[in-house]
Amino acid sequence: GLALFYEIVAELRAKEDLAILLISHDLGMTARHADKVVLMNHGIAAAGTPEEVYRSPAMEQIFGILPDLSSLRAPTEKRTAGEEGTALIYHVMDTLLPFSWTEYTFMKDALLAVLLMTPLFGLLSTMVVSSRMAFFSDSLGHGAFTGIAVGALVGIVSPLTALIIFSIAFALLITYIKHRTAASADTVIGVFSSTAIAVGLMVMSRGGGFSKFSPLLIGDILSITPSDLAGLLAVDLLVVLVWVVLFNHLLLLSVNPSLAHSRGISVVRIEAAFAALLAVVVAVSIQWVGILIINALLVLPGA
Repeated sequence: GLALFYEIVAELRAKEDLAILLISHDLGMTARHADKVVLMNHGIAAAGTPEEVYRSPAMEQIFGILPDLSSLRAPTEKRTAGEEGTALIYHVMDTLLPFSWTEYTFMKDALLAVLLMTPLFGLLSTMVVSSRMAFFSDSLGHGAFTGIAVGALVGIVSPLTALIIFSIAFALLITYIKHRTAASADTVIGVFSSTAIAVGLMVMSRGGGFSKFSPLLIGDILSITPSDLAGLLAVDLLVVLVWVVLFNHLLLLSVNPSLAHSRGISVVRIEAAFAALLAVVVAVSIQWVGILIINALLVLPGA
């Protein structure tokens, strides 16, 4: 497979004393086998050893994130328990899926991400549709977009941290205002959604830097890493736990809010908890799924 190809290239370089130029999007394999890396973006953005380029400001400026540097670890170093587990999963996939594309690590990671996200959205979608929250889930994508912009403005290094913080705050604020105003829920959500997307576009367009955030519109599932998969698995477990604890309350609330209130259920708190859970799922998934598609995944399965 691909690893054998790199081994052959390394052998040719050693025997023939050749300078070999390769163009690749597989950062992990490139980092393991290349002496020098050149980052191209309408010209040379950074150059040096793999670690120097991956840690460079240009890498973060272009992609919005710094790659997982665990991929730079030499193959001879002792692997952690997590890496052993990942290697075992990859081996099982190679055995069960006799396809050429499974030779690529990033394709395996993308497939695992799909398998983790599919039941997650399927589970939440039923309650989103039953609770008539389709428009609300769409606004969360706009709020997450603004969260990235605000995070970049105030200097939050991790885009995911800014996404989660702002998305939860956005969801809770909408829920609070809905129960404190005479305006309809659609009106409140519409005001917040349009304002969020306008603020996000304004902040991100400062200095002509919007282009580096445009991948968030459609997502890039091929960029997911094993550490991202671990975080996604943690979110899956969190959703299942909350679902088990709050399902009966959520079901009664979606059917008849007045009856739920008469039974002593705190309608605002339960709705806020579910809104915050949706916000976390949207924030974690949006960088791979994209703002334009996230709402479809939250609505179509339950519809």
